[in-house]
Amino acid sequence: MTIENAAMNVIIYIIILVPIFIGFTMVSMTIWGMAHRDFSNFSRALLSNLYFAIGNSDIEGMLRVNRLWGMAYILVYFFCMIFFLLSVFMGLYMDSYRIVML
Repeated sequence: MTIENAAMNVIIYIIILVPIFIGFTMVSMTIWGMAHRDFSNFSRALLSNLYFAIGNSDIEGMLRVNRLWGMAYILVYFFCMIFFLLSVFMGLYMDSYRIVML
């Protein structure tokens, strides 16, 4: 019942999440594409960003290629993807749970 109530909000959330994630993928390809194998094409960069979201990435390699852009990318990525978007996702389900329980 909770998932049925949250379905429309989740669809809107996905519509917002996908372009942001593709944008981060394109930026990572631009910064590290020529120097880092994990970002050499779109599919590898997409998977590397997914792994980066769960904490499984080569941060040392990213920083070795470009320290300034590496630190900026890591900070912005984690702030946007982990803190903001995951908080919004959890808020959607908490709101639907509250509606179902009332």
